[in-house]
Amino acid sequence: MNVRPLGALMVVVSSTLWGWQVAARVEARPRELRALMHLLEVLETDIAYAAVPLPQALRRAERTVAEPAATLARVAAGGLVGPRPAPVAEAWQNAIRQASASAALSVADWAAMSELADVLGASGRDDQIRHLRLAHARLGEAVGPAEAEARRLGRVWRALGLFGGLGVALALY
Repeated sequence: MNVRPLGALMVVVSSTLWGWQVAARVEARPRELRALMHLLEVLETDIAYAAVPLPQALRRAERTVAEPAATLARVAAGGLVGPRPAPVAEAWQNAIRQASASAALSVADWAAMSELADVLGASGRDDQIRHLRLAHARLGEAVGPAEAEARRLGRVWRALGLFGGLGVALALY
């Protein structure tokens, strides 16, 4: 029994799936940027108009935003309540670390969110709103290039997976 064709097929299929997986991660970044922007909008609304305490605002935001912003809001809110609540900056940074573990966002994207750590809950309402809008604008500037990169690199990674697998299969066959 000749298993070479089966092995070649397995190489092509596995490399193609790998290429699709990498492409999906690249294409997730614009969606995740929009989710973070939505989180900032919800927080701004709650801080500006509802005067809701930050843990409650984060819990409310968690229910309306997509991942990884929902994880960020959930972990940050969890760190701010309980028998020994953490300082806001510490809870926010911890939440960023946990949310970034499975996200497709870049270090610069998370840096925009990280800058909010010292401001949220620690300054006046107007200052918090100003910083939320600034972070929103920074993330908004990244959406266009991220979408262009996702379109371009998504196709590249899919093709690389398929043709790379075909090349390896031909070399081994």
